[in-house]
Amino acid sequence: MQEKKLICGLCACNCILKAIINEDGSVKEVKGDPESITGGFACSKGRALTKIPKAKNRITEALVKQKDGSFKSVTMLEALELLAQKMLAIKQDFGASAFAIHSGQAAVRRQFSRLTGYFSHLYGSVNYSGIGTTCNVSKRIAYTMTMGGLPKCDYLNAKTIVLWGHNAPNTHPYDWQVIKNCCANGAKLIIINPQKTEACREGCLHLALKPGTDIYLAWAILKIAAQQKWFTEQNIAATSGFEALVSSLENLDTAEMLDHCGLTLPEVNKATKLIFQATPTTIMAGTAIELQQHGFQTARAIAIIQAMCGTKALLFPKMPPAYAPFPVKPSFNGEMVGATEYPVFTDFVGYAQSNILSKSINEGKIKGLLIVGGNPLATWANSSVNQRSFAKLDFMAVMDNFLTITAKAADLIIPAACPTEKYELLECISSTGEVYLNLSEAVLPAKGLNEVEFFKAMADLLGFGEAMPWQNSLTYFDYLLKPLKLNCQSLLQNSNGFHYAANRKLQDIQKENTSINLTVPKLAEYGYSTLPLPPVYEKPAADQIILTTCDKSRNLVHSRYRNVKELVKNEEPTLKLNPNTASFYQIITGDTVQIKRGEHTLLAKALVTENITEGTAAIMHGWANCNVNYFTRLEELDAISGFPNSAAIPISLKKYGG
Repeated sequence: MQEKKLICGLCACNCILKAIINEDGSVKEVKGDPESITGGFACSKGRALTKIPKAKNRITEALVKQKDGSFKSVTMLEALELLAQKMLAIKQDFGASAFAIHSGQAAVRRQFSRLTGYFSHLYGSVNYSGIGTTCNVSKRIAYTMTMGGLPKCDYLNAKTIVLWGHNAPNTHPYDWQVIKNCCANGAKLIIINPQKTEACREGCLHLALKPGTDIYLAWAILKIAAQQKWFTEQNIAATSGFEALVSSLENLDTAEMLDHCGLTLPEVNKATKLIFQATPTTIMAGTAIELQQHGFQTARAIAIIQAMCGTKALLFPKMPPAYAPFPVKPSFNGEMVGATEYPVFTDFVGYAQSNILSKSINEGKIKGLLIVGGNPLATWANSSVNQRSFAKLDFMAVMDNFLTITAKAADLIIPAACPTEKYELLECISSTGEVYLNLSEAVLPAKGLNEVEFFKAMADLLGFGEAMPWQNSLTYFDYLLKPLKLNCQSLLQNSNGFHYAANRKLQDIQKENTSINLTVPKLAEYGYSTLPLPPVYEKPAADQIILTTCDKSRNLVHSRYRNVKELVKNEEPTLKLNPNTASFYQIITGDTVQIKRGEHTLLAKALVTENITEGTAAIMHGWANCNVNYFTRLEELDAISGFPNSAAIPISLKKYGG
């Protein structure tokens, strides 16, 4: 038998695994590598990696849509030539930036998002976008403006750990093992979440706030800390804008803030005392924080709490490493989608805010679209608007593993290799803050193109092949790694890859001319408040409850792989309701519930549980047959980042048939 190295990229833990290969080339099992930095850990998702390519609806041949809506098989060359023909025609008639290119969640922490952007710019289009339009980047901008970078929690050195909108047991299972060990050794744990998660079993303090009220809780915590004089002179001296913060706190009513959250003063006072007195404190702000109507400023407010309680239990990973620059500096221009509406976002990341791509399509500014490893009709805000807008495109191509709802809407489908069918170079951060590069091997025969092969072939057809000289993934990765004096072979020889940064503290990045900014003057230049002040509270209508779609299962991966039976198992769209809420609507577990917002209605099975706050409901996003993004609205996008409001959606519900 043979062993090959796999890096699981299905969550940010990037667990290092071993695939045990039989003599006939089949995979016997996938298990954790005990000699690696992730200690042999492997959750159900990692162990199922080699099952993914065999799931139903796998695309293994190029498909072109016919006039009657059916798909016809074509050769790969015919498909690529058709795509090149359409791209050149749109460039000639409307300009290159009328063709948009998007890389989805499949590109996270991998090298093909960088390659996709390079390809887009070589073609001449400014309208490249990535998964950062809906995940992590809003929080990263907020923390960078406040603290100089997005920190990694240093759990091992913390006496108080705060998981704020972060369901670690289900979304970062290896990190959760580390956190549990810290708690066993005396660390205090605070969970801030509308739901009672598995983490709450560790004897923690749970603040079960109402969905979408995090910014009011953050300011209440700051107000209590100020009144109790828990801000230390050392932490005050490390910041700028403290006087403005204190002045703003004077105008806030703690009781009113907590009433918005559905929390009591004693429980929040207890949490605040731990955060500011039982230090060092580390706060992990989850993705649910930024997926709110005021998510950017919520993240800023939480960053201010972290700054004012101290930064000793934070690490500031330096990413990415010093790769070789691309061989050509492309020349591109045009109107970037979102640059007018969300300049803070587009200026920071340098790419389009695709959540309003539909607006540009409807205005006739975007004529073509290529989606690589994404499913925007399921994941972008307001699915019905996007469906109508995408239908207006002159041409849309999708490169994916499976026949998703977005692929079904495309004019051309390109089969993509699954993760275990290709080499992947990943940027990883360990639970102890060490930053490393690692290479995952191909362990199964490819049934589609990998991204390097695809973009190289397209570059040749479009006339700029010399700017992309790599024939395959390994030659591309070796090119990137050369300044680091590394190559693919050297990465494969070490289970932990190559560590290029570790244990960077705030003082290290402050040497790079950064500081803690409680007020951010740069935001005023964009027309926004320099402090993340709480907005006027909007109380839900009497006949509405608040739905959060940030619920997560341990087995499932964002909106992906719902067709993989080893992951989905017996799961289905399920709406969690508090017993009091369920009783009001005469709903019991197992009932079918009709969920409604505006003209859209969805059906889900009810699960009545004490683990969610009264007056709220929770459901996982990502179900094709219960697509909660029919409920998200473009008019509710975060005013600064353009992120969708997925965490606090007003809905009405009733028992189906009742």
